[in-house]
Amino acid sequence: MANLFVRTPLRSFIVIALTAAGLSLMGCGGSGMSSTPIPADAVARIAGQPLTTAEFESRYARSVGGRQQAIDDSLAEYQDFLNRYTDFRMKVLYAEELGFGKDSTLLDEIDTYRKQLARPYLLEREIMEPILRQLYDRRQQIVDASHILIRVAEDAPPADTAKAYTVLMAIRDSVINGVDFGDLAYRHSEDPSARGAGPGSRGRLGYFSGGQMVESFENVGYSTPVGEVSPAFRTQFGYHILQVHDRRERVPDRFASHIAVRDLASTTEQATPRERIEALRARLLAGEDFRELAKEKSEDTQSGARGGQLGRVAFTTPQLPPSFKDALFALEKEGSFSDIIETPYGLHIVRLDQIEVPQSFEESYEELKMTASRLPRVRAAEDRMAMDIRQKQGVFVDSASILTTLGGRPFSARDILDTPEEDMKRLVIGVGEQRFSFGDIVTFAETSNQPYVADTLARVHQTIDMFLNNAALDYEASLLESTNEDFKNIMDEFRDGLLLFKLMEDSIWTAAARDTAALMAYHSARVDSFSFPDRTRVVSIRARSDSSLRAITAHLSHGVPVSSIVDLAVMDTINVVEVDTTYLAGPNNSMYDRALGIPVGQATDPILNSGTFIAFINAGTEPARLKTFHEARAEVLSAYQAVQEEKLLTRLRKKYATRLYPDQLSGLFAEEKRRAATAKLTDLTAPENVND
Repeated sequence: MANLFVRTPLRSFIVIALTAAGLSLMGCGGSGMSSTPIPADAVARIAGQPLTTAEFESRYARSVGGRQQAIDDSLAEYQDFLNRYTDFRMKVLYAEELGFGKDSTLLDEIDTYRKQLARPYLLEREIMEPILRQLYDRRQQIVDASHILIRVAEDAPPADTAKAYTVLMAIRDSVINGVDFGDLAYRHSEDPSARGAGPGSRGRLGYFSGGQMVESFENVGYSTPVGEVSPAFRTQFGYHILQVHDRRERVPDRFASHIAVRDLASTTEQATPRERIEALRARLLAGEDFRELAKEKSEDTQSGARGGQLGRVAFTTPQLPPSFKDALFALEKEGSFSDIIETPYGLHIVRLDQIEVPQSFEESYEELKMTASRLPRVRAAEDRMAMDIRQKQGVFVDSASILTTLGGRPFSARDILDTPEEDMKRLVIGVGEQRFSFGDIVTFAETSNQPYVADTLARVHQTIDMFLNNAALDYEASLLESTNEDFKNIMDEFRDGLLLFKLMEDSIWTAAARDTAALMAYHSARVDSFSFPDRTRVVSIRARSDSSLRAITAHLSHGVPVSSIVDLAVMDTINVVEVDTTYLAGPNNSMYDRALGIPVGQATDPILNSGTFIAFINAGTEPARLKTFHEARAEVLSAYQAVQEEKLLTRLRKKYATRLYPDQLSGLFAEEKRRAATAKLTDLTAPENVND
């Protein structure tokens, strides 16, 4: 059978979101009242510039996952975001004034991030997402079709191509005139499976779905009406015609298990295969566990070791025997099993483990992406996009200089080590306004994966063509800020996040951490705010064997104090023993919680943990007390930084005359709310929802 079925076995970019890089670092901002008239389309004013409703809506929607999600939020949530977002904008504005936006380290980080993001973003939006959407939509249907193939090579001369086309059109005429398609496929199709007994027999491929066929074949399969024969079309295998027998809604995949009995000759059993499988089904009907019985008795050793599990089974799997598929997809209740069925592989009992739950496009995105990444159509779409960019932007190729420098050789670092430096640096190729040197092509040739071409000149042209395609995609990616508003927002947010981090690091975090005298004074003035509650002292003892632990903890039952037990453990020279102390204010869902449920002075049984054994001793209660500065330093630092940040915000609100207009928030997302209300009203007034 021709390899029409593409072997297929999951959208992610590194984006510093505003809420992560900025808003989570902000304190709540205040609002001021102004005698200045409130702009009709503004929710705040910073340094004389309005924060427009449109910008606020955009930022808020991005922070919550979209405009539709934003309409369900309350005014209080809008107000909170307004406070935090204006604080953020003030900090970024101040960071710009301090010159952080010109910091070379920050600029390098932005440049690196952009290089990592731009091209993947471009290909994701322009190439991958349309393919994934088409795959998803097509997977909602399955197509049952037959085909006839007349082979012709992709690089065949025109005469051979015309001959193959003529032959196929004559066959198509016969089909149109009533000759059975299967008979013609058996006699004429050059797909070897047409004369076999399995999938593809007499041209019948069975059901397929999106991503299982090569793209051109799939396109025709989904566009040809049921019952009709397609025009002749070409794939890499040759010319085809296709007859569509059925198109229906997709059947959800099944997760299945089976118990198999094979030929008697392959076993030591005396009973016939039929007798053996009937006996196994009787045991299942009597209530025995399917998985355990499959492990014990299934003669499919691979699946038997897994309790008979076959994993996911698709209705469109071409290698699935019809009797097996019919039995599995006839089962409707998860956990039910079939009657005895026969396939070319033996006798089976099939169990339905689970029916696939349909997923939305968003839920399926990563799996679709993994599938699409293996399909040739993705690379073909990239090549088409690159050619479009080349035609739009224009290309420059100094062919004479390239061929002269090569001197009859292909691009290869090994072959041109003697190329003069001035030739290596000569600009010989470009896309749009970008220019590249001869050495750039050499580097590309050495690092790219190119199909082998024997002819040297053809190999040179192939390298140049691939280089131009790659450069074209990079060139288009370099223009993204001016062509794609979403990408521009991502880069603006990343830059703002770095500016914020730089400001906070220099003005608040590092300064506060280094000012030990100020931290100590802050602690002294608020010493009662930093304290330990009552805590249970838990002593943990770890050893290589549980017997060693039991020998140590057994002393507790004889009244030996915990401190002496610890001394015994530390002094043990025979066993390697580790002792540690932990204080618990209450349960924390860790293994130390075991000590909270036993009397003071007692130990838990040893438990295996990370390859060794550990026991816990409840060593009593440590009374509540105030923390020393050293003990409270992390809390003091956090609290002190918050105070310093609020002082900074107070200065910035005054500096930039920041004013908030919270009354304007009630009109946010008006259009989305109107549409949602209309849809709800329509639903409520639908005939089926109206009581007589």
